Amino acid sequence: MITKRRVSVVVLLAILVSIAVLSVAQASNPPSLGQPTYIVEQRPNGYLRVRVQVNLADHAARDRYAAQQRVEALRLARTGTGSVPVQITFIRPLSIEELHLLAQRTRMVAELVLFEARDADQGLHTVAARGNGANVVDLDSLGSGLNARSLRLIEATAMRGTVPASASGLGQLATDARVYLPDVTTHQLAIEVAARYGVSVDKVQVSLPTPHWYLRTERKEEP
Repeated sequence: MITKRRVSVVVLLAILVSIAVLSVAQASNPPSLGQPTYIVEQRPNGYLRVRVQVNLADHAARDRYAAQQRVEALRLARTGTGSVPVQITFIRPLSIEELHLLAQRTRMVAELVLFEARDADQGLHTVAARGNGANVVDLDSLGSGLNARSLRLIEATAMRGTVPASASGLGQLATDARVYLPDVTTHQLAIEVAARYGVSVDKVQVSLPTPHWYLRTERKEEP
């Protein structure tokens, strides 16, 4: 059994790297709404980094959050507001073939894909790869990093990108049995924070946690 978390990131996106912060402001939604709290960081370049905080380690709290997001995703899918950001966590790791088919059916454009990987001792690792738009991910770009760390790529555990807010896009994604968490927090939160701080929405960068690690380590079977 794996008792120690070890995370190895092969490809780091600049958007995920913390840089110097001028000021930090704490803001939270009313607890009665069941929404996560978040921290807003004002960065030197004028952008705002919003870090969403959710208790994903607790199984019951995680399930409640996933259910809330599924309801919100289905509501958003009925609005037809164009492409919206979404971060999906799979209930089980998906093969590259499954990932491609899901993206094609829902017209999701990938920006980041997380993979499960194993080392020689069967230690569990997370590998992050830059998304390749409609083609989802370029696995060849991971080769040198995986070899340098002696990692064996398993399957995809989560993906972030954009998808049309429609029944055939976000609606289909939210009802897919393989999707545990269709997180659409970014959409409304970016609008809310932009209005509060008087900046354009494209200046707001929302960072969402994903429960992919907890889901994987809680599974009993080995790959």
